[in-house]
Amino acid sequence: MYADNIINAISSGRRGTILLNLVDDQPNGDSLTHLGAEVVRFARDRHGSVTAALTKFDKWTGRSKRFTKLAPRWAQLARSVAN
Repeated sequence: MYADNIINAISSGRRGTILLNLVDDQPNGDSLTHLGAEVVRFARDRHGSVTAALTKFDKWTGRSKRFTKLAPRWAQLARSVAN
């Protein structure tokens, strides 16, 4: 069951990044778009690595405080990605 959840999460995450135009789905493999590369650069600048940024995001899950208050710079980037 745990492995199924991980596979589903990865699949859903991949679809989300494609829909947000962060990743370009190519026949020879996925590649970051310009916007996706900017998000990765931002994550590395703010947290040192993408893994560290994801760990920080995981800690925010379930918090009652709004995302815009927890991480205003990330919220600003998210708004620009969504537009």
